[in-house]
Amino acid sequence: MVLKIVHDLMEPKEAVAATFEEPLRIEMLQLATLMIRRMPKELQSHRKELIKFGWNHLKHEDTLSKQWAFINVCHFLDTYQAPEKIILQV
Repeated sequence: MVLKIVHDLMEPKEAVAATFEEPLRIEMLQLATLMIRRMPKELQSHRKELIKFGWNHLKHEDTLSKQWAFINVCHFLDTYQAPEKIILQV
């Protein structure tokens, strides 16, 4: 189930991702954040996809998406070890 969520929702094809509106992006960021907080061991092998998902949303123009992306990335950095370089960039 985790694999399906990560690959289908958080790594969709560009054509599909372009159709996502802000409310859906926010819900997906909230879901990813909850999963990071509640299921860190199950997501251990998907860390790269999770950080890419949050990081890509930091660049959005939508204010709420950007704020949720910061929350998501902060929980990721709190849960998993990350290089200091990435922490300083955030």
